[in-house]
Amino acid sequence: MIGRAYMASGEDLAMVVFDETIMASDLDVNRQSSAQAFVDRIEGSLQYTAEWSTTIRERFGGHPFTADDAMLMAF
Repeated sequence: MIGRAYMASGEDLAMVVFDETIMASDLDVNRQSSAQAFVDRIEGSLQYTAEWSTTIRERFGGHPFTADDAMLMAF
């Protein structure tokens, strides 16, 4: 897995975005092991992001990004 974290900030807010590329072999949805490997990689990425999110919020405050925050992606 290859990942990066980006931060954008303004006068009264900051936003951290995680961008991750997950390397995987060809996905064959007809093979349980292939589909499970895909799910495992996505779940691992989500867990990693959730842990960083908690650490950042404990240190700096804030809240997780929600659908209502979509307009912030433009700043």
